[in-house]
Amino acid sequence: MSRVQRHLSLALLALALSACAGSGHPAHPAASMGATNSTNFKNASINAIANATNAANATTTTANPPTAGQQVAQSRTVQVALQAQLRYWLFLPSGYGADTSQHWPLLVFLHGSGERGDTLLPVKAHGPPKFLDQRPDFPFIVVSPQAPADGAWDPHLLHGLLQQLLAELRVDANRVGATGLSMGGRGVWAWALDYPQDLAAIAPISGEGDEDRMARIPHLPVWAFHGEADTVVPIEAHRRSIQALRQAGGQPRFTVYPGLGHSAWEPAYADPALMDWLLAQHRPPAPPLLRPARDSAATNRCRCIPPISTAAAATNTAGSAPDHCPRACSRPGSTISIQ
Repeated sequence: MSRVQRHLSLALLALALSACAGSGHPAHPAASMGATNSTNFKNASINAIANATNAANATTTTANPPTAGQQVAQSRTVQVALQAQLRYWLFLPSGYGADTSQHWPLLVFLHGSGERGDTLLPVKAHGPPKFLDQRPDFPFIVVSPQAPADGAWDPHLLHGLLQQLLAELRVDANRVGATGLSMGGRGVWAWALDYPQDLAAIAPISGEGDEDRMARIPHLPVWAFHGEADTVVPIEAHRRSIQALRQAGGQPRFTVYPGLGHSAWEPAYADPALMDWLLAQHRPPAPPLLRPARDSAATNRCRCIPPISTAAAATNTAGSAPDHCPRACSRPGSTISIQ
């Protein structure tokens, strides 16, 4: 499929989904408000509009107009306006109203296919929306949108949503992170690849990215997670994504949970280190030119973190680390962190 076909397909899909996710559905009741400076977690909707421009980039000779019976190379700029109704949970930290000059980091959470629909409650099944009602002091603005029942995540709509959030909330534009699981993990990768300057960091879980386009984001901090025994989204594709990003000059972290299936998000979101890492990230400048691939002989550190206090470590080459670290961390329950 060409770039033109891909962009137009996304546009048509988004327009079709807007009919499914229109404003005719009743909104889910907002979570209750507590005392002053307590959790602000509500249900809202938004019209997100994004443009897909320069979708065609083939060269052409303008002196050769189309001629019957011949093929002539053409080039055209195509602009498509996307509009859809997006439901989302919005969380504002308890201190958001205390200092109206303060800007806050934003975390966007993308759910998996099982939480799609026309009521927001299923979005609270996993990830940050699951625990935010008990964490009024969580230091991010958190937006957790919902995909339609028969839809997937559209990077153009996510980009459009972000632009409106930046205009309406006190968001630090240099500290926007995205995380998601399964279909949401793929959505996070796709968003970063289509709009490399939107995000300061991503944490995709149990979902791979397009390995052929990783040269677009060597500057982006990435911490990815996957269960080694995942049969729903097998780990091999995610490993190839990480390897392709390393070859493009990126330095992603990849955590593999031995013996765990698809639900890698459970230990990932239970680990405070993930949110600490996201909180520490700032949007890096995009390199003016693609950086060369790292030397394949460069070494990475494979850190084995067992559930008890003892630890072991092994050093492997960058190319073989994803395959060799599980053997270095053979104890049950160990976490393999490729750094």
